[in-house]
Amino acid sequence: ITYSLPPAPTVTTNDATNVNNNSATLNSTVNPNGNSTTVLYRYGTSNVSCSSLSSVTSSINIGSGVIDVSPNLRNIATLSASTTYYFCAVGTNAGGTTFGNVLNFTTLP
Repeated sequence: ITYSLPPAPTVTTNDATNVNNNSATLNSTVNPNGNSTTVLYRYGTSNVSCSSLSSVTSSINIGSGVIDVSPNLRNIATLSASTTYYFCAVGTNAGGTTFGNVLNFTTLP
């Protein structure tokens, strides 16, 4: 008998919204591909790969559907003014973990 792993989620990091001098809202589009999936965001001030970004938000459970789920909002605060932050979405389910593309935003002065 051959067992195949369920598919990992499909993850797209979307542009940050509500950016001000000390906070921003992170957004993504994630397809659970039929498996119970959680989404979180990694962020930091270094332009590195998604898995290397130092800060991590709490996760959001988006269910186990087979359609894209968006915007998966997560607000991050206590940011520094006039600073560029890099961030990405991360989706995890029984099939594995998918790292989204890394985007950036700059907080207001």
